[in-house]
Amino acid sequence: MERIYQLKRNDSLEINSRSFLIKGVMELKQGAYQWKEFLLTDTSNGEEFWFNIELSSREELILYKVADPALFPKPHDEGSSILEEGDATVINKSGISDVTMGNEVHFIDYESVHDNQHIFSSETWGRYSEFYVGERVLFENIKSESLFVPPSLPVEKKHEWEKLPVGQKLKIKGKNYTIVGYVKHKHKNASWTEYKLDGGRKEYWLSVEKISKENYEISLSYSVPYRGVKFSDSEKKVEYNNIIFGFVEKGQARVADCKGDVDFDYNESFSYKEYRSTSGEQLSVEIWEDETEASLGEEVYETDIELLGIEHISNWSESSNSGKGKGFKGYIWTAIVAVVAFVMFWPSCDSKHPIKDGLKSNAMFAYETSVTSNNKSNTKSDIYRSDYDPDATCKIIIDMDPENVKSVVTSNDSIGEDLIMVQTDKETALIYMGEDGNTMVQIDKKGEEPQEEYSPYRAYHRHRMYWFFRSAARNNYPDHTTINTTKYDNYVSSTRQSSIYSRSSQGGGTSFGK
Repeated sequence: MERIYQLKRNDSLEINSRSFLIKGVMELKQGAYQWKEFLLTDTSNGEEFWFNIELSSREELILYKVADPALFPKPHDEGSSILEEGDATVINKSGISDVTMGNEVHFIDYESVHDNQHIFSSETWGRYSEFYVGERVLFENIKSESLFVPPSLPVEKKHEWEKLPVGQKLKIKGKNYTIVGYVKHKHKNASWTEYKLDGGRKEYWLSVEKISKENYEISLSYSVPYRGVKFSDSEKKVEYNNIIFGFVEKGQARVADCKGDVDFDYNESFSYKEYRSTSGEQLSVEIWEDETEASLGEEVYETDIELLGIEHISNWSESSNSGKGKGFKGYIWTAIVAVVAFVMFWPSCDSKHPIKDGLKSNAMFAYETSVTSNNKSNTKSDIYRSDYDPDATCKIIIDMDPENVKSVVTSNDSIGEDLIMVQTDKETALIYMGEDGNTMVQIDKKGEEPQEEYSPYRAYHRHRMYWFFRSAARNNYPDHTTINTTKYDNYVSSTRQSSIYSRSSQGGGTSFGK
């Protein structure tokens, strides 16, 4: 992906088997995000296109062409939704004459609610507006003889800042903090984590978003009175404490996960607006169903953070009541409701399909479609979309039927552990990354092995997945450097033991194991 990002003017490029020549390159910046727009000419007919590459956790590749404004979606069109809106600045260009360095553009991207492969985009440059329709492109469908593969170098181990545990002690710019809780937010393919920090007298939040394979956008903030925020008529500028902040972006998101001393509801949605001052200070406004909050912060670099160790936290402080997720309110009631919901709705041990039934009843999983295998039995399997990453999805599935788990096999290679197979006595769950970056789960009802000629539904790495799942299903591991059969052993064992204790405490059986 990084090599494609470095293509330049006059390079040749092949996209979806069509040949193009790069006529110009423009690089734009919005906050911590950067992307390039390549002006292309189709070598067969001279037609012009724009090819956008956003080098972030979303790794989006989109091929645009000019669209008729009359066919463009309206902001409140029921057939489309706003994917992203914001302002960006030109920071580099080559071969494009109608823009200059420092030019600003306001953009709005729309996505069809029926087809997320197509994107509509409007750009406003001063008094002029342009309209485009785009199609998402798969990485493997791009070729260029101009690409250079640099020699591989040892990779320095970096912290996974989005996976810090509750109790982690930190030193940020010389001051000590402890993580007492966190919440994970999700919007389309993007996600970020906000850690609640105990920093002495004041409560802080550390926001972490992975914007590329190697880089993070991190900020440290604290709550400020919303009534002190003054908006301009267009809301493009706000003022707080005599400081002027300019608009950066806005959007909508929802809660995908939370833990510790925070007060959020799963799947709870909110809208947000981000602003930045010329000196780099950040102002954020979050609009929830029951309240609106504001926070003031600053950008933090990875080199500003030092990990100090982990502290065991047995209970949560009741000292704060400063807004959403910032206090003890509802903690006990949430626990009671969770226990009641678990007893009422969790699949029983006698369920024919514990995993499938569990996914049906969990709001963080959505039914996608059903597929029919190519084997002789024409096995029909169900596909679900998960709001969790593959690791968390795997653990949730293990929790659904721990005593009957036969094996858990995951990939273990340079691409990452995003391919997992969980087999129980009754079902097989295939966990993988979809084309759009979401986690997908295929449930095979037979519980033997997946279809003989398995072709994963809308998989990001189709060929790689085919061989992984085929080998895993047959317990045939030709290369142990790419297959991991022990990663989840301890988790399965502990979950199984917890299940036994739970049944025993309810007066059930006490037998161990399968």
